[in-house]
Amino acid sequence: MGSASAASLGSTRWPPSWTPGRSSPTSGRSTTSRRATPRSHRFAFEAAAGAPGWQQVLRGQEIPETDEYGISSFVYRSRTPFHPERLWCEANRAWPGVLRSKGFFWLATRPSLVGEWSSAGGILHLGAIGSWWGAVPRLQWPTDPETVARIKAQMHEPWQDRRQELVFIGQDLDERSIRARLDACLLDDAELAKGIECWTTELPDPFPDWLPAHPHQ
Repeated sequence: MGSASAASLGSTRWPPSWTPGRSSPTSGRSTTSRRATPRSHRFAFEAAAGAPGWQQVLRGQEIPETDEYGISSFVYRSRTPFHPERLWCEANRAWPGVLRSKGFFWLATRPSLVGEWSSAGGILHLGAIGSWWGAVPRLQWPTDPETVARIKAQMHEPWQDRRQELVFIGQDLDERSIRARLDACLLDDAELAKGIECWTTELPDPFPDWLPAHPHQ
Protein backbone atom coordinates (compact mmCIF):
# COMPACT_ATOMS: atom_id res chain seq x y z
CA MET A 1 0.00 0.00 0.00
CA GLY A 2 1.51 3.34 -1.00
CA SER A 3 0.71 6.71 -2.48
CA ALA A 4 -0.52 7.48 -5.99
CA SER A 5 -3.09 9.49 -7.90
CA ALA A 6 -6.62 10.13 -6.70
CA ALA A 7 -8.24 8.58 -9.77
CA SER A 8 -7.37 5.04 -8.72
CA LEU A 9 -9.98 4.72 -5.97
CA GLY A 10 -13.02 5.22 -8.15
CA SER A 11 -14.35 1.70 -7.52
CA THR A 12 -14.21 1.97 -3.73
CA ARG A 13 -17.68 2.05 -2.12
CA TRP A 14 -17.80 4.19 1.01
CA PRO A 15 -21.13 5.92 1.64
CA PRO A 16 -20.96 9.52 2.88
CA SER A 17 -19.95 9.66 6.51
CA TRP A 18 -22.13 12.58 7.41
CA THR A 19 -25.02 13.49 9.63
CA PRO A 20 -27.43 15.52 7.48
CA GLY A 21 -28.80 18.56 9.22
CA ARG A 22 -28.01 22.15 10.02
CA SER A 23 -24.24 21.95 9.63
CA SER A 24 -22.49 21.79 6.27
CA PRO A 25 -18.77 22.58 6.40
CA THR A 26 -16.42 22.55 3.46
CA SER A 27 -13.53 20.13 3.77
CA GLY A 28 -10.72 18.80 1.64
CA ARG A 29 -9.57 15.36 0.62
CA SER A 30 -6.14 14.56 -0.76
CA THR A 31 -3.72 11.78 -1.44
CA THR A 32 -0.13 11.83 -0.36
CA SER A 33 0.54 13.05 -3.90
CA ARG A 34 -1.14 16.29 -2.82
CA ARG A 35 -4.41 16.26 -4.74
CA ALA A 36 -7.60 17.56 -3.17
CA THR A 37 -11.32 17.76 -3.84
CA PRO A 38 -14.05 19.46 -1.82
CA ARG A 39 -16.45 17.50 0.38
CA SER A 40 -19.50 18.62 2.36
CA HIS A 41 -21.56 17.94 5.50
CA ARG A 42 -20.56 17.30 9.08
CA PHE A 43 -18.62 14.18 10.07
CA ALA A 44 -20.39 11.35 11.91
CA PHE A 45 -18.39 8.16 12.25
CA GLU A 46 -21.45 6.03 13.03
CA ALA A 47 -22.67 6.39 9.43
CA ALA A 48 -19.29 5.86 7.83
CA ALA A 49 -18.93 2.08 7.61
CA GLY A 50 -21.52 1.53 4.91
CA ALA A 51 -19.99 -1.46 3.11
CA PRO A 52 -20.90 -4.78 4.78
CA GLY A 53 -17.28 -5.91 5.21
CA TRP A 54 -16.31 -2.78 7.11
CA GLN A 55 -19.37 -3.02 9.33
CA GLN A 56 -18.50 -6.60 10.25
CA VAL A 57 -14.95 -5.70 11.20
CA LEU A 58 -16.04 -2.73 13.29
CA ARG A 59 -18.49 -5.00 15.14
CA GLY A 60 -15.70 -7.46 15.83
CA GLN A 61 -17.02 -10.10 13.41
CA GLU A 62 -14.89 -12.12 11.02
CA ILE A 63 -15.32 -11.50 7.30
CA PRO A 64 -16.54 -14.56 5.34
CA GLU A 65 -13.35 -15.15 3.31
CA THR A 66 -11.13 -15.55 6.39
CA ASP A 67 -10.85 -19.33 6.43
CA GLU A 68 -10.80 -20.05 2.72
CA TYR A 69 -8.37 -17.40 1.54
CA GLY A 70 -6.36 -16.49 4.62
CA ILE A 71 -8.00 -13.08 4.84
CA SER A 72 -7.90 -11.40 8.22
CA SER A 73 -8.90 -8.03 9.61
CA PHE A 74 -8.58 -5.85 12.67
CA VAL A 75 -9.42 -2.36 13.91
CA TYR A 76 -6.73 0.00 15.18
CA ARG A 77 -8.01 2.45 17.81
CA SER A 78 -6.37 5.15 19.88
CA ARG A 79 -7.35 8.40 21.59
CA THR A 80 -3.84 9.85 21.15
CA PRO A 81 -3.12 12.11 18.16
CA PHE A 82 -0.69 11.21 15.41
CA HIS A 83 2.53 13.15 14.95
CA PRO A 84 2.08 14.45 11.38
CA GLU A 85 5.66 14.02 10.22
CA ARG A 86 5.96 10.48 11.54
CA LEU A 87 2.60 9.49 10.05
CA TRP A 88 3.49 11.05 6.69
CA CYS A 89 6.73 9.07 6.52
CA GLU A 90 5.06 5.84 7.58
CA ALA A 91 2.14 6.29 5.16
CA ASN A 92 4.55 6.50 2.25
CA ARG A 93 6.12 3.13 3.05
CA ALA A 94 4.77 -0.22 1.83
CA TRP A 95 2.10 -2.00 3.89
CA PRO A 96 2.64 -5.71 3.12
CA GLY A 97 -0.49 -7.83 3.05
CA VAL A 98 -2.96 -4.94 3.27
CA LEU A 99 -5.67 -5.21 0.61
CA ARG A 100 -8.02 -2.53 1.90
CA SER A 101 -7.94 -0.08 4.77
CA LYS A 102 -10.31 2.67 5.74
CA GLY A 103 -11.15 4.85 8.68
CA PHE A 104 -10.59 8.17 10.40
CA PHE A 105 -7.60 9.75 12.07
CA TRP A 106 -6.52 12.74 14.11
CA LEU A 107 -3.40 14.80 13.44
CA ALA A 108 -2.03 16.72 16.42
CA THR A 109 -1.46 19.80 14.25
CA ARG A 110 -5.05 19.84 12.95
CA PRO A 111 -7.22 19.37 16.03
CA SER A 112 -10.47 20.52 14.43
CA LEU A 113 -10.37 18.32 11.33
CA VAL A 114 -11.27 14.67 10.87
CA GLY A 115 -8.72 12.95 8.66
CA GLU A 116 -9.96 10.22 6.31
CA TRP A 117 -7.71 7.21 5.61
CA SER A 118 -8.68 5.10 2.59
CA SER A 119 -6.66 2.58 0.60
CA ALA A 120 -7.35 0.03 -2.11
CA GLY A 121 -5.18 -1.56 -4.76
CA GLY A 122 -1.98 -0.11 -3.31
CA ILE A 123 -3.28 3.47 -3.34
CA LEU A 124 -3.55 5.35 -0.04
CA HIS A 125 -5.63 8.54 0.27
CA LEU A 126 -5.27 10.82 3.27
CA GLY A 127 -7.26 14.03 3.65
CA ALA A 128 -9.85 16.00 5.58
CA ILE A 129 -13.45 14.87 5.64
CA GLY A 130 -15.06 17.27 8.11
CA SER A 131 -14.88 18.52 11.70
CA TRP A 132 -14.78 16.61 14.96
CA TRP A 133 -17.94 17.27 16.95
CA GLY A 134 -15.72 18.28 19.86
CA ALA A 135 -14.60 21.25 17.77
CA VAL A 136 -18.14 22.29 16.86
CA PRO A 137 -20.11 24.68 19.12
CA ARG A 138 -22.96 22.85 20.84
CA LEU A 139 -25.52 25.17 19.27
CA GLN A 140 -24.49 23.89 15.84
CA TRP A 141 -25.07 20.22 16.66
CA PRO A 142 -28.10 18.38 15.24
CA THR A 143 -31.19 18.58 17.41
CA ASP A 144 -32.72 15.11 17.08
CA PRO A 145 -32.16 13.10 20.28
CA GLU A 146 -30.90 9.92 18.60
CA THR A 147 -28.09 11.70 16.76
CA VAL A 148 -27.13 13.74 19.82
CA ALA A 149 -26.98 10.53 21.88
CA ARG A 150 -24.63 8.92 19.33
CA ILE A 151 -22.38 11.97 19.36
CA LYS A 152 -22.25 12.10 23.14
CA ALA A 153 -21.41 8.40 23.32
CA GLN A 154 -18.12 9.15 21.51
CA MET A 155 -17.12 12.00 23.82
CA HIS A 156 -14.27 11.27 26.23
CA GLU A 157 -12.11 13.72 28.16
CA PRO A 158 -9.88 15.45 27.45
CA TRP A 159 -10.15 15.30 23.64
CA GLN A 160 -13.87 14.69 23.14
CA ASP A 161 -14.53 12.55 20.03
CA ARG A 162 -11.07 12.96 18.46
CA ARG A 163 -9.55 9.55 17.82
CA GLN A 164 -7.87 7.07 15.51
CA GLU A 165 -10.17 4.35 14.16
CA LEU A 166 -8.77 2.42 11.20
CA VAL A 167 -9.93 -0.89 9.71
CA PHE A 168 -7.36 -3.10 7.97
CA ILE A 169 -8.29 -6.07 5.77
CA GLY A 170 -5.64 -8.18 4.10
CA GLN A 171 -4.04 -11.50 3.35
CA ASP A 172 -1.48 -12.87 5.78
CA LEU A 173 -1.59 -9.60 7.70
CA ASP A 174 1.09 -8.97 10.30
CA GLU A 175 -1.23 -7.24 12.74
CA ARG A 176 1.44 -6.80 15.40
CA SER A 177 3.76 -5.04 12.96
CA ILE A 178 1.04 -2.70 11.65
CA ARG A 179 -0.04 -1.79 15.16
CA ALA A 180 3.58 -1.11 16.14
CA ARG A 181 4.07 1.12 13.11
CA LEU A 182 0.98 3.16 13.91
CA ASP A 183 1.79 3.31 17.63
CA ALA A 184 5.18 4.78 16.72
CA CYS A 185 3.35 7.60 14.91
CA LEU A 186 1.41 8.64 18.02
CA LEU A 187 2.65 11.48 20.19
CA ASP A 188 4.82 10.22 23.00
CA ASP A 189 4.31 11.24 26.64
CA ALA A 190 6.68 14.20 26.42
CA GLU A 191 4.99 15.52 23.28
CA LEU A 192 1.53 15.03 24.79
CA ALA A 193 2.55 16.97 27.89
CA LYS A 194 3.38 20.07 25.82
CA GLY A 195 -0.28 20.54 24.93
CA ILE A 196 -2.30 21.44 21.91
CA GLU A 197 -0.95 24.98 21.47
CA CYS A 198 2.56 23.60 21.14
CA TRP A 199 1.44 20.85 18.77
CA THR A 200 -0.15 23.29 16.35
CA THR A 201 2.74 25.74 16.32
CA GLU A 202 5.88 23.63 16.73
CA LEU A 203 5.36 20.16 15.26
CA PRO A 204 6.52 19.73 11.64
CA ASP A 205 3.60 18.93 9.35
CA PRO A 206 4.43 17.83 5.78
CA PHE A 207 0.80 17.13 4.83
CA PRO A 208 -0.67 19.37 2.12
CA ASP A 209 -3.17 22.00 3.16
CA TRP A 210 -6.66 20.74 3.95
CA LEU A 211 -9.60 23.01 3.26
CA PRO A 212 -11.00 24.28 6.57
CA ALA A 213 -14.34 22.92 7.76
CA HIS A 214 -16.76 25.77 8.48
CA PRO A 215 -20.24 25.49 9.98
CA HIS A 216 -23.05 26.28 7.58
CA GLN A 217 -24.34 29.79 8.18
